[in-house]
Amino acid sequence: MAFSTNSRRQPPNPLAFNPGSARTAITIQTQTAGTDASGASVVWSGFATGIYAEVKGLRGADAWKAGQFTSEKYLQVRMRYLPGVLANMRITFSDQSGKTRTLQIVDPVNVLERGVILEILCLELDGQ
Repeated sequence: MAFSTNSRRQPPNPLAFNPGSARTAITIQTQTAGTDASGASVVWSGFATGIYAEVKGLRGADAWKAGQFTSEKYLQVRMRYLPGVLANMRITFSDQSGKTRTLQIVDPVNVLERGVILEILCLELDGQ
C-alpha cells in the first residue's frame, strides 16, 4: 500500500455545492412602489420563486434596543448563483413546522466572483 508524502489536508473548495443540502424552497422578494391593504407604501413582490437553497443558522444575540429586549438571529442561505440579488431584498420560506419565516438580506456574496455560488447573510425578522 502506497502512502502519500503530502499528508496535509486540502482546504474545502468554496465553490463546492452539494445539491442534496439545498432542501428548502425559498422565495426572494423585492420592494415595489405601491400601497398594500393597510395603506403602507411598501409592497413586496416576487423576484424569484421556487429556488432550493441550504438555510443554516449562524448566530443569535439578545440585546436592548430602543428600550426593548430584542433577539437577533443571523442565518446563511447558500444557493446556486442568481444575478440581481441585492441587500434591499428579503427571503421568505416555510420551515419544517409550516411557519413562514422572513429574512432580511444583509449581504449577498458571489463566492470568488465566479457566478457559481451565492452565499447570503440574512437577519431574521420576527413577527412580519
